[in-house]
Amino acid sequence: MSGTIIKTKYSTTAAAPVDGSLQIGEMAYSFTSEKLFIGDDSGTVHGDIIGGKYFTDLLDHPLGTLTPDSAILVDSNLKIDVLNVDNITLNTNTISTTDANGHLILNPNGSGEVQVQASALAVVGDFTVSGSTTVVGGSTLGNLNIATNTISAVNVNGDIILTPNGSGNVVLSSTQTLIIPKGLVGTRPTPVSVGNGAIRYNETTNRFEGVVSSNWTGLGGVIDVDQDTYISAETMNAGSPTDDDVLRFFTAGVEEARIDSSGLYVTDQVTAPIGNFTVANIGTANVTTQLQVDADANFSAGIDVTAGNVDITDDLNVTGDANIDGNTIIGGDLTVNGTTTSVNSNVTTLDDPVVKVGDGSLAAGDGLDRGVNFDWGDGSVVKTGFFGFDIQTQRFTFKPDSSAITEDYSAPWGDAQFHNLFLSGDEIVDGTFNVKGAVDLDSTLNVDGDTTLVGSLSVGTTLDVTGVTTLVSQLNANGGINCDSGQFIVADTTGNVSTAGTLEVTGTTILSSTLNVVGDTDLDSTLNVDGDVTLKSATALGSSGQMTINALGVMTAGVIDCGTF
Repeated sequence: MSGTIIKTKYSTTAAAPVDGSLQIGEMAYSFTSEKLFIGDDSGTVHGDIIGGKYFTDLLDHPLGTLTPDSAILVDSNLKIDVLNVDNITLNTNTISTTDANGHLILNPNGSGEVQVQASALAVVGDFTVSGSTTVVGGSTLGNLNIATNTISAVNVNGDIILTPNGSGNVVLSSTQTLIIPKGLVGTRPTPVSVGNGAIRYNETTNRFEGVVSSNWTGLGGVIDVDQDTYISAETMNAGSPTDDDVLRFFTAGVEEARIDSSGLYVTDQVTAPIGNFTVANIGTANVTTQLQVDADANFSAGIDVTAGNVDITDDLNVTGDANIDGNTIIGGDLTVNGTTTSVNSNVTTLDDPVVKVGDGSLAAGDGLDRGVNFDWGDGSVVKTGFFGFDIQTQRFTFKPDSSAITEDYSAPWGDAQFHNLFLSGDEIVDGTFNVKGAVDLDSTLNVDGDTTLVGSLSVGTTLDVTGVTTLVSQLNANGGINCDSGQFIVADTTGNVSTAGTLEVTGTTILSSTLNVVGDTDLDSTLNVDGDVTLKSATALGSSGQMTINALGVMTAGVIDCGTF
């Protein structure tokens, strides 16, 4: 804009513009207050101070030097040579007071603390504490060190001795616990080195122990001197009690018996030298090794065999239930004379290649179907289905849901599929399907190969084509063509696209060649041009052409005078 002069609004008398004398974003300068203002966006358009000679004079002194009536400017090391705050002066490494006999008081707010974080605190002169003293780090008094919640001896193998005066006692005043030393058997000291009266917790045997008569002895319970014969009421797992409610008996370090809520278990042998061996109340005796009965044995309740084998060389008569947890092998035939046989297993296998049902049928017939019914869940309820021979139609049938369990099923039947043939309401044919007459398709027609239509094709709904579609003749689209994605290509000889109505482009439009505008063009919004713009005639900006761009691209304007205030 060669030759253009822009004058900022100014005043030589007023110290600041009054509200409303500036426009939003308009700047003005006062030679009286030496300050620069800009109109804000408030309702009254107030002039905000944004600079001026007044502020630059406050900055006109060396960096890092405290100067009267000036701003504080730090040097390149972020430092100032001296700083005065009321009666306190900060200079080099010294904080001092300037008033006569003035105290230096450090007074944090609320529960705040005055913390001196240094390797050592040196106090020159007396150190007087009027209140309580709290030491965050450690403090050593003689051979005793007190740090956080720990009192320890600093001398080698030093004892910590608590000696009350006269008849005084060592009192631990708390509702909590006293944790004594603990460790495995191999970590405890010798009884002679600690003397009688020492106690600790043995993490190997999980019991308290103490030195009695120069020997480590278990405290409490039934236990011998060397602690290998005892009764245990608790076991540990990963350092935590199992709470299994079992009483265990150990002799020479080996568990020989136990008692739990089920009864008495003996690991090795139970001997009854005189009299009979009787199991009362629950009537069950559990033997983990072998039970040998040389005479008759009467069992009024049950026999549970949890391990090993049971060999029966004679007849076995069972008048009650027989519960067998292990495998059962029957070498002869198995005959079940009951009314119902239930097999509660996940997998049932038969070596017989043919399964026979309806054995014992009469020639006169019984009107009942032959086959298998099954239960299945549809996500909300359990249904009963059937497949087999229907006695009425004498056909192989399938029924997915029967309202009641019966042995005479009837229509409606379910769908069926055999190899590639699936029969239902909809028919699917994977091979050649020759139809000589009309075909009505109420659902989807999926064709993986070629389809030849001799006559007309009428599509009542949407025709989705995922591959390439070649049109040999004209395509008439009376309802319009909607291109949701991809490209719209007109491949005729000219390549032109014409529209009789409005061409609306909601996305980005890329023009690879020249855009020629013959008539006037009104742009109500922004025109963004990334490349060159050629103006072949003069262009005027503004309602009356205040600024003009000629054909050579030169912009011309007169004097822009913002006035005074």
